[in-house]
Amino acid sequence: MKINEEAFSGTENERDCIIKVSPGDGEVILKTKTHLYKGHVEEIVRKRLEEIDVKANVEIIENGAIDYVIISRLEAAIAKASREDVIDKKVKRGKTAKDRLRRSRLYIPGNNPRLINSVGVYECDCIILDLEDSVIFDHKIDARYLVKNALKTMDFGKSEIWVRINKEMARDDIKQITYGNPHGICLPKVESREDIEVIEKIIDEANLDCHL
Repeated sequence: MKINEEAFSGTENERDCIIKVSPGDGEVILKTKTHLYKGHVEEIVRKRLEEIDVKANVEIIENGAIDYVIISRLEAAIAKASREDVIDKKVKRGKTAKDRLRRSRLYIPGNNPRLINSVGVYECDCIILDLEDSVIFDHKIDARYLVKNALKTMDFGKSEIWVRINKEMARDDIKQITYGNPHGICLPKVESREDIEVIEKIIDEANLDCHL
């Protein structure tokens, strides 16, 4: 992947970080309050750059972000700077029963690491990571990578894990979150049978075996 321009990802919020990627020879600059973990953060960033064959300068302003958040912000910045999707490996996840009880559903904004990090403690029947109304347009790419890596990394306990996608950006959303292999896809604002059929086709093309 070639880095063509400068790009940013992330926020200044607690448990998050801001990452800037720019063309360069692989310099990693980290600003953090937790200096004990500085070497670890630099190591995971360099490792991911090597895995996806990217040479770039990376600047990180870290505010308590854990590993999957840092990797998510790095991948999103690379995707913006290269104008290509970052390829990943699909995680394995057992499928849930179609008639499973879903008495409680907890919607979590898909671009908020602080809320995502603690979602498992509530033990609700169904957790829905939201890429739609809770995420502004300019943060859609950031949210896709954050949700994907949360799905791959976090322990959600016994809760079923779904993702609410954007109807108009369904293909881009599903292409990325397929790597996280959620139990289900929630489609908002359905107005016709054709809406469902379009999403079913996209899910099939992505080889994603999940509920809709």
